[in-house]
Amino acid sequence: SIKAYIDKLKPNIVQAVKTDILTELDPQNAWTDVTGLSVTITPKFSTSKFLISSSVSASAGTGSYAPLFRYVKGSTPIALALGATRGDRTPCAFTGGAYGNYHAVPAGLDYLDAQSVSAGVAITFKLQWTCETTVDIHINRSLSDTDTNAVPSPMSTLTVTEIYQ
Repeated sequence: SIKAYIDKLKPNIVQAVKTDILTELDPQNAWTDVTGLSVTITPKFSTSKFLISSSVSASAGTGSYAPLFRYVKGSTPIALALGATRGDRTPCAFTGGAYGNYHAVPAGLDYLDAQSVSAGVAITFKLQWTCETTVDIHINRSLSDTDTNAVPSPMSTLTVTEIYQ
C-alpha cells in the first residue's frame, strides 16, 4: 500500500531536544530534580522509543560519597533504567562526581526507553539526584570554585531523541 511505502521512508530519528545547565545543587539525602536538566518532547508516533542521554559534571566534598542519578519520565522514575535492588543499596542509573578542589568529572548514561507513548501528548523526561549524606556535592563546578584558571567551569546536558519504530 502507499501508506506502508511512506512509512518505510520515514527517518528513524524524528526529533532531538537538548537542555544545557550551569547550576549547583545540594540534594541533602533526598531524590531531587536537577534544576535545568529536564526535557519536554511531544512524540510524533505512538510506536516511538526515546533515547535518553546525559552528561553531568559533578564534584564532591569528600572522597567517601558521590551523587547518585536516575531518569524520571513524568513524575515516575524509570524502573528499567535503575540498577538492581540489593540489600540496603540505592538503585540508580549512574553515579559520578570526584573529590578534589579542582575537579568536576562528567558521568552519564544512554538509555533507550521503550515504554508505550501516545502520539501528540507531551512527555517530560528529567534527571534526579541524591546523596546518602549531607556532604556538599555540586553540579557544574568544582569543590573550591575559586576564581583561577586552574578551576573548571563545565556544563551538563540532557538530550532526548525520538526514534521511530
